[in-house]
Amino acid sequence: ALNAELTAAGWLDQARQRQRERRLAFSAKSALAGVALLIGGLVVGADFPTPAGSGLGVALALCGILGLVLSLGALGLGNAFSAFSEQGEVAAAEWKGFALFLKQVARGQKPRPASFEAHLPLVVALGLTKDLRQSRQSLPLWFSALATLRETGDWGAKLAQAMPVTISDTEPTEALPTENSGH
Repeated sequence: ALNAELTAAGWLDQARQRQRERRLAFSAKSALAGVALLIGGLVVGADFPTPAGSGLGVALALCGILGLVLSLGALGLGNAFSAFSEQGEVAAAEWKGFALFLKQVARGQKPRPASFEAHLPLVVALGLTKDLRQSRQSLPLWFSALATLRETGDWGAKLAQAMPVTISDTEPTEALPTENSGH
């Protein structure tokens, strides 16, 4: 579903995605071949103690090690190759920059903008709530209550203490309808 949305927005390039997947598949196949050759070399070297047998075992083991090194290089190339389109790369860079900004604000390293409360759900999604609480910044009541729930499990008590008016202090402006009142 996410890939479909990213493709529809023009942020994901299907051809680049396939190319990335091919590189990662090559990495996995190289790793498997490397492990098989390494094990084969060890088995051949152990089973044939003659110079020819141990030479073959060493050659197979070295080929296995080479396959593993090749697979690590291919894995690095596959992970470094982005499936995003140019437009997607720009959007990703903008989001990474915004995430860094939120992290700096949460840690108290940058001034808090007036619109910061609107971004608290992103702060939670990015895992920055601990940083935000440790920076001792004032937080909205609903956010503080949720943080208390996570820590103590008793957020209702904190919410009740912070509320200026309780439900019992108010009176309804009109009677509530009953079953027989016809409302």
